[in-house]
Amino acid sequence: RPSHGELSGLSSLTELNLADNHLDDLSAMTAFTALESIDVRGNEIAFFPLEVLNLRSLRTLDLSQNSMTELPTDLLSAPAADSLRTLVLTGNPLLVPKLADEGLHGVKSYLQQLQ
Repeated sequence: RPSHGELSGLSSLTELNLADNHLDDLSAMTAFTALESIDVRGNEIAFFPLEVLNLRSLRTLDLSQNSMTELPTDLLSAPAADSLRTLVLTGNPLLVPKLADEGLHGVKSYLQQLQ
């Protein structure tokens, strides 16, 4: 598994597709500070990776077909919460099933109700 230091040379990377790679942790993504799009569909992610929302340039995050059952309520206060335009959650066994089909707007509305 590469370390943050090994990945730091790729800091200008703007798109990253790691779909279908059996990943369960995205903490190394924070080394890619210019990322605008992350596709990690079809992996083994069980918890929403809040650390990627520290990437202020992030516009698109595809987390579909993973193992997430819930979303963190502090998702809305993350640095990239305002810049994020597309959040794909379909195919996750969310405890609120219809949430996966409602897109980013539906997720934000739902989380605002919980606060």
